[in-house]
Order: sequence, then structure tokens, then C-alpha cells
Amino acid sequence: MRATRFLVLLCLGFLFFMVSAARGQDNSSRVEAEWANRMKESNFRDQWPLWLAVEGEAGKFASEFGAAAIPVLVASMKDQHWHVRLGAAAALSMLGPTASVAVPTLLNTLNDEDKMVRYEAAVALGSIGAQPQLVIAALSNALKDKEAVVRYGAATGLAEFGPMADAAVPALMEVFRERHRSKDWCPIDIAEIALIKIGSAALPFLINALKDKDADVRARVASTLGSIGSEAGTAAPYLAEGLNDKDKMVRYKVAEALGRIGTPAQVAVPALIVALRDKDGDIREQVARALGDIGSGSEPAIPALVGALLQDENTSVRCAAAYAIGDIRAPEEMAIQALIRVFEKKDDCSIPVVWALARFGPASAPAAPSLISRYRDDVRFGDLNVEIFAALDSIGVAAIPALIDAVKDKRTDIRLFAIQRLGYLGSEAMAAIPVLKNALNDKNALVRAEAQNALYHIESQSK
Repeated sequence: MRATRFLVLLCLGFLFFMVSAARGQDNSSRVEAEWANRMKESNFRDQWPLWLAVEGEAGKFASEFGAAAIPVLVASMKDQHWHVRLGAAAALSMLGPTASVAVPTLLNTLNDEDKMVRYEAAVALGSIGAQPQLVIAALSNALKDKEAVVRYGAATGLAEFGPMADAAVPALMEVFRERHRSKDWCPIDIAEIALIKIGSAALPFLINALKDKDADVRARVASTLGSIGSEAGTAAPYLAEGLNDKDKMVRYKVAEALGRIGTPAQVAVPALIVALRDKDGDIREQVARALGDIGSGSEPAIPALVGALLQDENTSVRCAAAYAIGDIRAPEEMAIQALIRVFEKKDDCSIPVVWALARFGPASAPAAPSLISRYRDDVRFGDLNVEIFAALDSIGVAAIPALIDAVKDKRTDIRLFAIQRLGYLGSEAMAAIPVLKNALNDKNALVRAEAQNALYHIESQSK
């Protein structure tokens, strides 16, 4: 009886296995048939560019069938039709790490006769991310391909590996130094992205390239170092030398890069101070922005920035200097007095100046009377009014004496504004109660109503 039961179970198990195998085979056949149907050349007859249409269809296929499509796609990498090979590589790229079994085939495909297939294979290897040491070496070699699109793909693939691709830096630098920019595919730009993602390992090579004889290369290097950010702090002294470069674009990109590096670039502050006198206004503006981005480490630049704020003929430079002073926030008295002088002249940089005053908080109390007097109940002054509100909020209770005086101003909109601000301060504005009570007799009904409202807020909060 037991033997019979065992034989029955064995037969059922075998039957289940056979049915499952048949279903798997049927599913595989269905995937294969669907792929063949989608890759029919007739499907793409009227589409241009053909490679992009194939790539799009391959992406849909990968999304629909997922990992089940991998065997079919790997097999298709040897298809006689270039567009099928391209589509297979594109689909494998979409599948990412799940397609790791395809890496050996894709590595071989880097030697495909068709440049677009080589491109897709390089991109796919980066998307999959498997066998990094082997793949990075192969992609580094592909950076020497005679076709720009393949070099573009290789750099794209290497970028996916980030810091792991440090061994590829020398090869990427060769692409980075290319003099000719391809119209449709520019390997230089992708090589820059790859170097940025690699980060600190690329710094020695980039620093060395700051001395390249080609100004375009020097400018690109500076931009790349800036994009690496604070991690590129060790490059700051070398970048500072570039502020004296004979090429305007290099000087501009160097200043921009130092600002993007930020605090670690404070070693370059003395050179930036000198560069505030550059003959080109665009560069002076960028230098001022860089000093602000470096922050408190730029404190020695305050006198030079104040000079630029008060005397530079270029409006953009003056505005950038105002923002920088606000970012640095020291020393207070010299900076605040300069900001007030510019604001009272009704300079075109009024908004940056008020923004900077707000950054100093209560120390900007001497600016309160000027800030209040510039308020206008007019939509044309909306942006300036917003900054004035913010500055007075930052000054806080230190602005109360100026607000009390403004309640007696001859202009109705100023009186209303001052009363509203006092009410906003609540119990902290107790000293304003006498003048607010006098305002209850103001000739303007709105002023009287606002005074009543302000008194209510102040007195109710003081109880």
C-alpha cells in the first residue's frame, strides 16, 4: 500500500515538473516571438532617427517583460541586423543590475561593427554596474574609439560607477582635452560629468590641467572643479592663480568655481580681493558672488566689497557686493553704514541692499528710519516692500523708536505701515501706546482703525 502511494506521488511530481517545464518553454517562446515582432524592420520604416525609435520600443519591451526577457535579449546581441542588436543592448540597459549575466556579451559588443550598437553596449554596461573592474577597463579603452558617439557612451557608462571609476581618470582626461566638439554627440561634456562623479580621485589630474595651453580646457577644468564642490577645496590655491589668466572666460570660470567650492576656498580670498579690481565687470560681479559664497571666511574682503558697493560703475557688481556683504555679515558697523548710504541714494541695488541689512538683524536698527521712509503702498514697489518687511522683522524691537516716529509722518501710507508693524510686535511695543492713542484722532479713518487694532493687540498681549 505504501509502495503504491509512493509511486502515485512520484508520478504526480513528474507530471507537475513536465507541465511547469512546458509552461516555461511556452512563456520563453512567447517572449521571443514578441521581441521578434517588435523588432521587425518594417515597424521603423518611417521613423527617424531609427536608432531612437528602436531604443524606445526596446525600453517598452524591457518594462513589460522584465527579467524574463534577458535570455532573448542576450541571444539577440548576435543578430545579423544592427538595429536588433542595438535594441537588445538598450533593453538590457533598461533592466539595469538584474541583467548582470549579459555583461560578457556586452563587453564583446564594444567591438561591434556598428557605432550605435557600441554606444548602446557602453551605456548598458554602466547601467548594469556588474564586474566593475573589468567593465571600467573596457570602457576606458572604448574612450579611444574613433567615433564620438561611442566615446560619449563610454563616458556615460563610466559616470555610473562614480568614485569606483578612478582608474579611468587618465583616459577621461584625454577626452576632456579634445579640441573638436561634435555637433550631435559631445564626449567632452559627458567626460566632465564622469570626472565630477569620480570626485577627489580626479583632482590631481584636473589641477594639472589648469595649466593647459588651451584656454577652453582651462575654463572647463575650473568649471569641473567648481561642480565637484567643497571636496575640491585642495584645488583652491591653484584656482586662485587662474584669477590672473589672460583669458576672460578662464578668469570668470575660476571665480565661479571658487564660489561653488565655498568655505574650503577661503585660502583664495586675498586673490579674490585683488580680482575685485578686474577690468571686466562680469568678472568683478562673479568675484563678489564668490566672496559671499565663501561666507565668514571672506571677512577680510569687507572693505573691498564696501568699496565696490559704493563706487563700482557696474550695477550688477554693486548688487553682487551687497549680497556678499550680507552673506559675510562682518564687520557690522562699516558694512551697515555703507548699505544705508547706498539705500538712501535710491540706487538700483535697493533690493539686495535691504536683503543684506536684514542679515545683520538688530544691528541694522540705524537703517530703520530709511527703510520705513521707502515703503510705498503701491504694487509697483511690491518686491522692495517685501524686503523692507523682512528687514524690519529681523531688526525686531530695535526698530520701535523709528516706528513710533513714523506714526507721526505726513504720509498716510507711512503712518498706516508704522502702526501695523507696531501692532505686529504686540506687547513688546508698549512704548508706542501714547502715540497710538494720539493716532485715534488722526484725520484718516483707516489710520484711526489701524491704531485701534494695534492698541488692542499690544494691550491684550501685555495682560
